[in-house]
Amino acid sequence: MKLFKQFWFWFGLLLCPLLMIASIFNLGRFIGYTLVSEQSFLQAVHSSSIGIELVITLSLGVCATFEFLRSLRQAKVKFAKQGALSH
Repeated sequence: MKLFKQFWFWFGLLLCPLLMIASIFNLGRFIGYTLVSEQSFLQAVHSSSIGIELVITLSLGVCATFEFLRSLRQAKVKFAKQGALSH
């Protein structure tokens, strides 16, 4: 169980920022597609696979952000304890 917690801690600290960047990039791609398209946003969402991709992208971004913040709070506590023990 400790190994899983360690893995999840480092996953949240290192990989979640990359997932957040990918989500923002993908969201920008969708916005660009919508701006260039002659259809309105709602028509573009319903007529293609953009709708489900947009939901997945937003969900991934939100989850990655919250996981990163949780891991960051844990890192502050963890590294503060290690710093206090070394002095």
